[in-house]
Amino acid sequence: MTAAEKFREEGREKGREEGIEQGRIKQQRAILERLFVKQFGALSPLAEARIAQESSLDTLERWTDAVLSVESADAVFES
Repeated sequence: MTAAEKFREEGREKGREEGIEQGRIKQQRAILERLFVKQFGALSPLAEARIAQESSLDTLERWTDAVLSVESADAVFES
């Protein structure tokens, strides 16, 4: 394998990993939105924007867990 081929393969692998991560983030947003609606009713524009703009999987997972234990929609984002 030449250096150029190795470089291309490393680029492909990195692209695959980034794509998988983006897919996990998108899936976690969908789960969070679904649970949020079941727990608190329709998403407010502010909640919808916060969820859509968040790019940290850890934060989205923390918010998803919070939906199940907090008293209000606003409290989800304080966790």
